[in-house]
Amino acid sequence: RIRLLPYAVERPALAARADSEPRADVPRLLFLGALEHRKGLDVLLHALARLRIAHPRATLDVVGNGPLR
Repeated sequence: RIRLLPYAVERPALAARADSEPRADVPRLLFLGALEHRKGLDVLLHALARLRIAHPRATLDVVGNGPLR
């Protein structure tokens, strides 16, 4: 099951790259947390693979540090 959540942070607070302007038709996911197995990043990666079937340009940004880095 995949759920879409609204931005939890106001866009001006995010430092976006010039080439990464958000588009409403392209899903962009963000993982922000410890890179540990218990955080379920593997589940998110499988969900991204499924999402990319319908939305091939979907992206995932992973921000964090830990053993899985």
